[in-house]
This record gives sequence, structure tokens and C-alpha cells, in this order.
Amino acid sequence: MAVAHDIVERLPRIIWFGIILVAMICLLVFRLWWMQVVQYSKYGESGEKQSLRTIRMPAARGRIFDRNGAVLADNRPHYNLVVYLEELRSKTGRRGARKGKKETRRLIEEKLNDVSAQIRYPIAVDINSISNHVENLMPLPLVAAENVPEDAVARFLARNDGITAVDVQVESLRTYPFGSLAAHLLGYVGRTSFPPGEELNQYYYYMPDMVGKEGLEAQFDDQLRGTAGGKSLTVDVAGYKHGEVSMRVPLPGRNIHLTIDARIQKIVEDAMGDLVGAAVVVDPRNGDILAMASVPVYDPNVFSPRIRADLFAEMISDPNKPFLNRAISAYEPGSIFKTITLLAGLEDGKITETTTSDCPGYSQIGNRRFYCWIHSKGGTHGVVDYAKAIKYSCNVFFYEHGLDIGMIDVVNMARQFHLGERTGIPLAAYVYSEDKQGYVLRQVESRGTLPDTERYYKGQIANTAIGQGDVRATPLQMAYVAAALANNGTVWAPRLVHYFESQNESLPRQQRIEMLPQQTRGKLNVSPQHLAMVREAMLHVVDDEEGATGRKAYVPGYHIAGKTGTAQFPKKDPVTGEMKLTGHHVWFMTFGPFEDPRYAMALMAEEGDSGGTTCAPIAGKIYRKLFELEKQDSTNTVAQASRLRSSVDPTAASETLTPPLSREANAN
Repeated sequence: MAVAHDIVERLPRIIWFGIILVAMICLLVFRLWWMQVVQYSKYGESGEKQSLRTIRMPAARGRIFDRNGAVLADNRPHYNLVVYLEELRSKTGRRGARKGKKETRRLIEEKLNDVSAQIRYPIAVDINSISNHVENLMPLPLVAAENVPEDAVARFLARNDGITAVDVQVESLRTYPFGSLAAHLLGYVGRTSFPPGEELNQYYYYMPDMVGKEGLEAQFDDQLRGTAGGKSLTVDVAGYKHGEVSMRVPLPGRNIHLTIDARIQKIVEDAMGDLVGAAVVVDPRNGDILAMASVPVYDPNVFSPRIRADLFAEMISDPNKPFLNRAISAYEPGSIFKTITLLAGLEDGKITETTTSDCPGYSQIGNRRFYCWIHSKGGTHGVVDYAKAIKYSCNVFFYEHGLDIGMIDVVNMARQFHLGERTGIPLAAYVYSEDKQGYVLRQVESRGTLPDTERYYKGQIANTAIGQGDVRATPLQMAYVAAALANNGTVWAPRLVHYFESQNESLPRQQRIEMLPQQTRGKLNVSPQHLAMVREAMLHVVDDEEGATGRKAYVPGYHIAGKTGTAQFPKKDPVTGEMKLTGHHVWFMTFGPFEDPRYAMALMAEEGDSGGTTCAPIAGKIYRKLFELEKQDSTNTVAQASRLRSSVDPTAASETLTPPLSREANAN
């Protein structure tokens, strides 16, 4: 009876407990029905967006080759140590997202410290970077160390310590096998700071490209960069990677084959030595640039993958400005411009074979004396004709006859050589724009300048006639002046790129090549006889022993034509602080061999002594090396022909092959 009575007393509470339990179950069922049926589409779509991550994958850059196939810009393996976060999930368990991420950060730090000790390579653990990655880039591997040395990678791969979730990732790193060679032509690369706007919304994460910042790397970045690929990852609610859904393979960029000969480029850079200046070598027969050097140089490898801030600051503050491409920067050409003044005078009839001037060391123009360089040596040139005026580089002859020719005709002749215009060489760089409030890609070649032909006075004509005053030209421009004089009047457009080559192997070979044709800018409208007279005068500058200003460019057994130049420029006096015409930029413009010109050059050195003592000897060194290179190439060609012939005709193998004697050998 007591038990029954107790049950009766507790029955109301049991009933109420049952009612509450049933109500809770009903509420839970209703909530599930509401989420799965009523709001299915809303949560379903949201879930899909959160579970799919599309990653942009950059393409390998195209390579850059010289005319003989030497690789000037390449890609090499770049080893990174990465942490795969999804492999840490088993240790973090299925805790709350915030707690799990905190545990993930701790595990990453432990892993990296363990790996660093194992491979004996320091890994700088940046907690802020780890936190940012865990919070925002969970599906992606965390790059813990970049550009790890190969010996450390080898130790990591050889380990047997059970460390998981850490591996080696191989990326492509831009490299320049010849170091600083042709640095001002090639330029350098850097990472993009942000993706192009039209691509930004397509990707959850944008793996940045290496993009050209200067030189050919910048000018043809769209060709070299290629077509990016992508992959889609599935992730869970916590952000861990589950797997890859799809992959689009990147297409490498196009290769670029240049007209530059790396051997000639090295010859020129070595010959320039410690000077501050530039030298350009072109083929006067077709306009190909064979070498284009600016010194001092820099090593573009320091920018890949990124340059140290202290090193960059040091290079920027260097007073010799290693980043400046002096080959396309404008300077007063000085006396090498006299060849243009002479040609203008011959065409006008103001200068003939019998025209002379008496040089006392100066010309009196109005109330001012204009001096010849010989005056500073305490001498005079005496009576000179046009040929001796070129040979001795007599200013007085060109002062006097420049006034007869007039500013308009001298400038018009210079315009026939396209001075005062950009040559169109494809070299660009990112420069800061005040208008755009940022860096923009621009052509960095200088146009140079020519004097105003509407407002001038006699003193300006005199200065223009000897290549000073308002005349400015680049070494590249003057190399093509030399080429036009050498080839009887054809003014070539510079050709630096020979052809582009696609790496899409699905295309036939002929469709993968895009040739860039040789182009002319015009033909000099002058008498062939007058051109011959200018060339002959330039020959005496080097060939003659007595009084020839360019004699130091002489190469035994060969005939070389040339013209020296020394241009004054204002320089601050270290004592008084006043600007005085005490600085000298010195030049040598040349072509050779005289009978069959294969090379045309312009050399310029800042703060040199004179064109004849500073630049002419360098030109002589370059010519000697070029002619030696020709002999080597000729010998190799003969040897190859012999091997080919012996493979066809067994009797030919016993023949003795003797390379043809050079003119140098005959002369000795």
C-alpha cells in the first residue's frame, strides 16, 4: 500500500517531465524540418561556396636566349619548406574552430623547430605570419622557409624521424646564368603586389607571378609570363583541405631569341672595365644589335625572389648609378658630330676638296673667342682641309664652315640620321608617375635633342657644328650613325629581338615561331661620293700615324675608320661651388673593317680624358677580340664541313685542312 501511495504522489511530476521531454523532441524535429526543408536552398548554396576554393597557379616564364642559343634568362628550381595543415587535423581533433586554430598554430611552431634542428638550417618562425595563414588561407600549404639550399633539402629528404605534415615544395625561380652580363638589356623581375582587376574575383587565393620590372623582362612581360592555370580544392567547415576537384595546367610563356651575341657582349663589357659609360656594337649590314653595354653593371639575380632592403638602398644611393642604362641616355656627342656637319657642308657645296681653314687655336666670333682643343696644349693646327680637320679634330675648321653651312642645314642633316628621335628599341621600366600616383610602364630611351632652328645666334651655330651646345645623342643613336656611314646611307631601325618561340608543343614548329623582320628608318638623301669622302676622312683618323686622334684604335692587318669626340659639360668646382666647364664626356665612333664593314660602334665614357686616349684604345681591344672570334668561328665552320665531308667521302678524312691566313698574318 505504501508503494502504491508513493507512485500516486509522484505521478504528476512524471507526467510533467514527459510533457517537457515530448515538447523538446517536437521542437528539435521542427528545427530540423525548418533548416532542411524550408531553408534548404539557402544553406545549401552557402555551404557550396564555403567548401570550394579556387587557387590561381602562375605559369613558368619564357626563357631569353642570345643569337647562338646561349641562355641569358632561365628558370631554376626554388625549394620551399611547406606545412600541410590538413595533416595536423588529427592532432587538433574536432574541437571548436577557434580552439582548433590555436592548437594548429602551436603544432606548426613545434614542427618547424623540430625540422630546423634536423636539417641544420635556421627557419625563422613568424607567429604573426602563421596566425594570418591559419585564419585566412587554411586550405593552402604554409610556406615556412623560402629558397632553402640544396644541401638542407637533401638532409630533409634523407631524414627518418617520423616528422609528418612538412614537405618540400618546388617552385620556379628566375635566374640569370651569366650574372651581370647584359643586365641593362635583360632587366629583372619581381612579384606582383596585386592581381589584375579582371581576375581578382575569380580566385579564392592568387599565387602571384614574377613580372618584369625593367628591360626586356618588362617590355615583353605579356609574352614571357604565359597563361596561368588553376586548381579547385574542397574544404570542410573548419577550412581544412579535403581534396582537389579540378586542375587547369599553366601554359609556359614564350621564349625570346635576341640578336645579341653573348660572346661579343662579354668582350665589350670586359673592355669597358671600371669606366662609367656605355658601348654599342651593331651590324651595319642589317641593323642587328650585337652588344649593348652600360657600366657599371648590376646582377639581376639579387632581385629573385626579392632583393634585400639594405642592398637595394646601397645600389640606389651609389653615385655611379648602376641602374642607369647609359647606352640609351643622351649626352653631348662632341666631335663625333663633326662627321654630320662635314656631310652637310659637302652636300651644300660649302665644303669641297679644296676648302681650307687656318687654325691659330681659336676662332673670333663676334666679341667672343671659341677655342680649339689644341689651344690648351699650346699649339695650333695651321692650314687644314676637311680630311685633316677630321683627322686632327680641328674645331676652328668646323666653327668657320659651320657658320657658312648654317644651323638649319646642319640640323636637317642630323635629322636624316633620325637624331632627336627615339630609335624604338624595346626597353621599358616602371617609373613613378605623379599623375597616376603610382608606377607605370614607360619607354626609358632618351630622344636626345637638336637645336632650335628658328631662334639661334652665331655662337650656337659654332657649338652645334662641333657637337656641343643643344646637341644631345645616345650611344645607341650614334652607333647607327656610324652604321649608316659604313653601309652607304641606310639608316636601320635597331633589331634586338630576332624571334619569339611558343612553348605550346601541340602547334607545328612553323606556327610556334614569330620572326621580327629587319626594318629601315630611311635612306640618306646624299651623294654616294660625299659619303665616301666622309668615310675616307674617318679612315685617316685611325690609319695614319702622324697626328691621328684615333690611332690607339689601330689593329695591325686591318683598316678601321673612326672619329674621336670630347664634350665639355658643367661641373661643380669642389672649392668654390661654382659650375664650370671642366667635365668631359668622351667618345669614339667607328666602323670596320673599312673595305667590308661588319661592325659599327659608339663608345662613351663619363669623366674621361679624351676620346682618343680613353675610348679609342677600348675600341681597339674590342676589334682585336672580334677578329679573333671570327677566326675561331671560321675554323670551327671548316672543321664541321670537314667532318660532314668525311662522313660522306671516306677519302676526305686524310686531307690536311689549313685555316686561311688573315690579313694580320699577311702583314706580319
